[in-house]
Amino acid sequence: MKRAFALLLPLVVVGLLPVPAGAQPAAPASSPVDGARQALDEGRFTEADRLATQAMAAGGVQRLVALALKARALAAQGRVDAAVALLDPQKSAQGVGGRRVRLELGELLIRAGRRAEAEPVLMEFASEYGSDAINASDP
Repeated sequence: MKRAFALLLPLVVVGLLPVPAGAQPAAPASSPVDGARQALDEGRFTEADRLATQAMAAGGVQRLVALALKARALAAQGRVDAAVALLDPQKSAQGVGGRRVRLELGELLIRAGRRAEAEPVLMEFASEYGSDAINASDP
């Protein structure tokens, strides 16, 4: 068992595999957004969806970040089209949350084989990066 885990550890570290349940104790999440991120990382997609929905309902600055996390949870459950439909109306949003939405939307469109639709979304993200709108303080 230890040998199998050691062989899979590099894939876990780079994010290609979720952390196996029970492999390490999870620290309690400080917010629903953090909880949704943690659940996604651990492969608990239904819980991630629930926590992201809870964070979206709370509103505020983290609403769009939670929306992107909810879309990622939906896509992980095989519901890519639903995830794209969730993000598309918010693709012109401003700030950190808007960038998260555009990046996630672009990745999902490529994953769905809709590269032509993904290009302008990702080019907007690249434009923000090139204009220094994205800085070191962005999470």
